[in-house]
Order: sequence, then structure tokens, then C-alpha cells
Amino acid sequence: TDAIAAFARGNVTDAESPHGHALEWMLGPENADLDFSVPGAERDSTTKQRFAMALFYYTAGGDNWLAKEEFLSEEHICDWSTMIVCANETNGREVAELQFGDNNLQGTLPRELLYLETLKTMNLTGNMGLAGSLPSEIGQIASLEILDLSDAKFVGPIPDSFANLRNLRHLDLRNNFLEAGSEYELPGSSVIAGLRELRHLDLSGNLLTHVEINALLRLTRLEYLDISHNTIGNAGNHGYEFGVSAVPSSIGALAQLRVFNVAHNNFGGTIHPNIAKCKRLEELRLNDNGYSGGMPSELGQLKALRVLDLSNNAGLGGSIPSALENLKTLKHLNLKNSGITGSLPKQFGRGMEMETLILDANLLTGSIPRDIFNMRQLRELRLASNFLEGSIPAEVGNATGLLQFTLFENNLEGPLPSEIGNLVNLTSIVFGWNGLNSSLPETLGNLVNLEILILDDNLTALKDVGLQSNVFTGTIPRELGNLGNIW
Repeated sequence: TDAIAAFARGNVTDAESPHGHALEWMLGPENADLDFSVPGAERDSTTKQRFAMALFYYTAGGDNWLAKEEFLSEEHICDWSTMIVCANETNGREVAELQFGDNNLQGTLPRELLYLETLKTMNLTGNMGLAGSLPSEIGQIASLEILDLSDAKFVGPIPDSFANLRNLRHLDLRNNFLEAGSEYELPGSSVIAGLRELRHLDLSGNLLTHVEINALLRLTRLEYLDISHNTIGNAGNHGYEFGVSAVPSSIGALAQLRVFNVAHNNFGGTIHPNIAKCKRLEELRLNDNGYSGGMPSELGQLKALRVLDLSNNAGLGGSIPSALENLKTLKHLNLKNSGITGSLPKQFGRGMEMETLILDANLLTGSIPRDIFNMRQLRELRLASNFLEGSIPAEVGNATGLLQFTLFENNLEGPLPSEIGNLVNLTSIVFGWNGLNSSLPETLGNLVNLEILILDDNLTALKDVGLQSNVFTGTIPRELGNLGNIW
């Protein structure tokens, strides 16, 4: 008992506590080979690690785990479970990985995990029953390279001791309840700035309100950065934080960045043209913030970009740069509700391979570029609530992959092209509140998958038809009778 008490971080004399249960097990027949009478037994790594893993079982609700396997057996801890991965070290087999994701862990993490001195990976993601504060002792496991404690209920600050994890390449703490602990959540000098090996940093879905920008910009090896779904950027606290802009002139220091997500925060300021220095960027998500100053044309230099989401920045303003036509690998573009003005670039869509194009609720004028409909991969096209005019181009029939097509609340005129009947995969057409005229084309009857037609919405599994606020003439085509799901 004395030997174990010497290195335990809790009260082993409380028989009803996890520490007490772990002590009882250590003194049981499963550990008959351990000789606690030997001088220095409290310093033996095997003893410490068996106690640490037993305590892990008791503090994290081991009796309720989905998989326990041979936990707490007389075997070497490396043989307890396939979720424990070991490697051969100088002193024999040592724990290298804890892979306990989605295993219904409930409770807290023991401070004694620090005795797993050769641990490289701690993956406990998806255990919503894990709670409490993050043990500062995790910062003493200098060998850690991957730390994933996401999708749990941890609270409080990120311990300053995490700054000691100099080998850490992957840090994922998303979807917890982490918040302020001192003046800032992430002081650059003590937590983040020293983690120079970081490639992946995800702090999304927490309660963070302030982040020191200089800390993140020192992590020049970062490839993935996600701090979305917090409340970072509250104005009026600290002038040098992200409250001014999450895309400052120094953003180019993150030249290895592939994913940059700061969505759903309170960031403001402008998007600096130096974002173009992040040549490897594949996803840029700045949506649901307060950016202004328009889109820099330099965005067109991000040739690897697949996702660009600037939606719900109501004061962003400006027009769509023609340079965006250079983004041939772009799959998803969302500029909804961002105060975008002017017309769409004339050749917008030419040679592009977009799957989603969402430009709803802006101030766009002019006509719909014909090249948009030559993007055969396009699945969703939403241009509603703008001031677009002219007619719907006959080229609409080329976009045969379309599933959802929304144009309501514009100033469009002319007929509904018969070529729309080529779009046999459509499930939703919403064209209402325009000036469309002439008779409805018989080819609408081809749209057997349509669920919503509202010249304005639905077809084939059609359930709702709205033709209001247009000036269609003639008779309703009898072919609409093919749409047997209308009601």
C-alpha cells in the first residue's frame, strides 16, 4: 500500500473511490508477481503503468464500456485489449497507443496517465460521458504525437502544461465545453506557440471567446486549422486578437495550410489578399462572421481550392471577382447573404466543375451566365432573392446532374425553356416570384423525380406545386399528370 501511495495522485485509502478500487486490484491475485517489498518498488514502471491503466478503467466507468476484453486480467497490460497498442522498447513492451474511441467511457481521466511515458497516441474521441477538466499531467507525456479528446464534455481551460508536448502533431479537442481559464484561452507564449510540430489543430465547437493570433501564425507546419463554432472575436477586449480579422496580412505564414475554418464566430475586418500565399489551401470557410471589404481577387490564385464558403457575412459586399473563374477544382461555392453586388462574371462556370453553387439573398444583377449550365457535376444551384434579369438560358438542359434549382424572387422574364425537361434528376424547382411567361413546356412531364415545383418548387415524387406571381399563359400541359406524387 505504501509503495503505491507513493506515486498515486489520489487517496488510495478511500476504499470506495476509483483509487481505492485500483489499489485493491493491485493487491489482488492478478498482480501476485509484483513484489512491493523490494526497495524502490514505487519507482518501477511496470507497477506504475498497471496501476495507471487499472485506475483508467475505474475512473472512466470500465464496467459500462462497450468493449472490455481482458481488462484487469493477470496478463501484461499490452494483452488486455486490442485498444491498447504496444511497442518494443528498451524495458520491454510499453504502451504506445490508447485507441478507445466510441467505447462509452464515462467519468474523468486519471492524472496517473502520465506514467505511460512512451505513449504516442491517445485517441478517446466520441465518448460523450467523459467530463471534468483536462488533467494537466497529460502535458508531461512528452512522447505524445496524437491527442484526440473530441466529442466529449471536458470543461475549463486548456492546461498550460500542454505547451510541453513538443512532439505533438495532431491536437483535436473539438465539441467540448472548453473556455477561458486565464486572461486568454490560448496564450501564445504558454500553450500554442511552442507546438511547432502541429499539423492538425481542431478546437471547434467549444466556448472559446479569445484567441491570440500570433500563436497560430507561428505554427508554420499547420495543414488543418479549425476553430469554428466558438464565439471568438468579441469586440472590445484585446486589440491584437482575432476580433479584428482572422485573415490578417501575416496569414501567408501558414503556407502548408489545406483547411482553414473559422466559421460561426464573431470575426470582423477584411480578408487580406495574402491569403493567396496559402497555395495548398483546399477549404476556406469564413462563413457566419462579420467580414467586410469584399472578396480579394487574389482568391483566384488558390488553384487547389475545393470549398469556398463566405456565406452570412452580410456586410462583406463587393462583386464576385472574375478571377474566381480560375478555380477549376472548386466544388462548393457559397456566398449566400453576403451583400454581393454587380453581375456574375460572363464566363462564370466555364471549365469549372462545381457541385454546389449558392448565391441566394444578395444584390446580384444582370443575366445568368450560360456557362453555369455546362458544369455537368452541378447538383445544387441557388440564385434566389437577387435582382437577376433576362431569361433562363436554353443551356439549362446541359446541367443534367442538377437535383435542386432555385431562382425565386428575381426579375426573370420569358418562357420556361423546354430544355428543362432534360434535367430528369431534379427533385426541386423553385422559380416563383419572377416574370416568367408563356405556356408551361410539355417536357416538364419528364421530371419524374420532382418533389417540389413552385415556379417556385416540386416534380415526379411531386407533392407541392406553386405557380404564383408569374404570368404564364395557355393551358397546363396534360403531361404534368405523369407526376403522380402531386397532392
